[in-house]
Amino acid sequence: MSNLSTTLHVVKNRLRQFTSEAEVMKAICNSKIQNQVDIHSATQKDNHRTLRPRLPVEIVDTVFSFAPRTILQSLLLTNTFISALALRYLYRDVVLTRPPSIIAFLRRVVANKNLALLVRSLDLNLTKTKQDDALTIARPMPTNNLYQLLHKALFSMQGLLSVALELPRSDDPLWIFSGCTFRLRQFTTSMLCRRPLAAFLETQDTIVDLTLRGYQSDSGSMLLLSFIDSPDAGSAVLAKDRFALASTALPNLRSFNAVHADADLVRAVVQGRPVEIVSVPLFPDRSVPTLDALLLSTVPLRRLSVISFDPAAPTFLFESVAKRFTELSALHLVMLMAEYTQELLEQSGPYLSNFNCLKYITFMAAPSTPPVTPPLAPTPTVPAVSAAGHFAPLQLPPLPLASAPAPVAGPTTGTGPANFQGAATHTLQTLQTAAQTIAGSTRNMKERDKDPANPLSTLDAGEADIARQWHRACPTLRTIILPQGRVWFQTHREREDTSGSGGGTTSSGCGGERCSCGHRKPRKTTAKFQGKGKARAGEEVADGEFVYWRESQSGSVSGSGSTPATAAAAGSDTNTTEAAVDEGGDSPVSGPSRGHGVDMDINTDDTVWVPL
Repeated sequence: MSNLSTTLHVVKNRLRQFTSEAEVMKAICNSKIQNQVDIHSATQKDNHRTLRPRLPVEIVDTVFSFAPRTILQSLLLTNTFISALALRYLYRDVVLTRPPSIIAFLRRVVANKNLALLVRSLDLNLTKTKQDDALTIARPMPTNNLYQLLHKALFSMQGLLSVALELPRSDDPLWIFSGCTFRLRQFTTSMLCRRPLAAFLETQDTIVDLTLRGYQSDSGSMLLLSFIDSPDAGSAVLAKDRFALASTALPNLRSFNAVHADADLVRAVVQGRPVEIVSVPLFPDRSVPTLDALLLSTVPLRRLSVISFDPAAPTFLFESVAKRFTELSALHLVMLMAEYTQELLEQSGPYLSNFNCLKYITFMAAPSTPPVTPPLAPTPTVPAVSAAGHFAPLQLPPLPLASAPAPVAGPTTGTGPANFQGAATHTLQTLQTAAQTIAGSTRNMKERDKDPANPLSTLDAGEADIARQWHRACPTLRTIILPQGRVWFQTHREREDTSGSGGGTTSSGCGGERCSCGHRKPRKTTAKFQGKGKARAGEEVADGEFVYWRESQSGSVSGSGSTPATAAAAGSDTNTTEAAVDEGGDSPVSGPSRGHGVDMDINTDDTVWVPL
């Protein structure tokens, strides 16, 4: 009798504990899923009680798709049902840059095959630098053990659709893809562009977006110097190792981005494929062959982004692009070794008349008169690497942050390494200044607008005139970004007013006959450009009126704060200079979104222009 009483007492305590835990779990679910989901107890066939939302699973799944990672991690602590839904989104898109986090993730998916099957997008950066306690820059160097672990993880992720791997330049472990069965739609890598990489790409016929950030050879010590005053980059690579694709490879390729590619690599990727979105560099004496290689696509180019390292680019680039790619809807040019003048911009305007449906254009370059600024600190030396069985982190002394860029002589002639360094440094500093003007000087612009004695600076007035000339030459233009960082765009009200019934021809490209790419051809109309602020809600907007961005009602630049200037100044791939979101979801960003591009959206509100 005593044993029975004890047993009943234990059962009673356990029931009380279960009820208490159920109430706690119910409260947690209510707090995480808000009030739209009512938690209740449901009895399974096996008589086990669980907590489930009354809403259909599809609705709960959609709610979870908008939850941030911190909320998803909290939902893992509720119950099996909620945890299973949260896991799908917690492991769907993985972006890691810290070595400890990368190793922990790889070990987890290798140990749990079910988690590996949930991963759809994987973005790993194994070159990220960090600052240690001594305030020195530490660059981790992956070992073979890490690559072995990465290979096992990739082999388990059979549902992968997007892979981005940023590896040290000295590493080229293509064997990590051996035996993998995933079917990629997007692939980004910094591996050497050689035949082994091409062989892997030939197995991925579903790729739509391809980004190659690697060099074509493992020689050279700094960016682009191997292309300056040297033989063809391909000559340093044996013929059997050169990047070459089979004619049947990548049949669905739509977007191609390259960082260090020459004309041969561009031709190997583009030829015979439906590539319509391209970002490429142009090197001295190889610019025209690269542009000719883009003509080998089976469809007309719609969006083109170029970073030019050719000092002679101002004399031919606008004309060459306009004659070859008349169906472009977005064009973005960044010149890093050339300077621009007002006359250059004026002379470039007539070439824009060749475009049938160009909507967005970006032009970034350094001015012909550089500012006087303090010199930079001397370049630090790199200590030797330890060889104690593993690669030790490279230790660099801290780099002082200069308050202003260094003066560099205007490099207009010559292609030597010293001249290249000066030109690139000067141009990048100018682009950084333009980016700061866009993202960080809203208050100063607002105060200047209130001063009637100084409504516009001389530079603003000059760019306003250029914007008017360019729009007269190409009436389909809606967004114009010029070197000083001003963004001129066609107001939404004007496009609504001129695109009404009747199908008449307007400066916004509505009405009239259609070109081969489906856009309407407009008449040549004179557009007015406004240089002081934006049209206010309720005000009438003149036909063809343009304004440039000064202050967004939503505050500062959202997202990562990237702009066409900062993207080029950061040395990222040319896709980062993409601009403007077209109507109906027609975005000029290359391929599926990974956060690389810079989209600029013309909001439905007349007074706001929002860059992402």
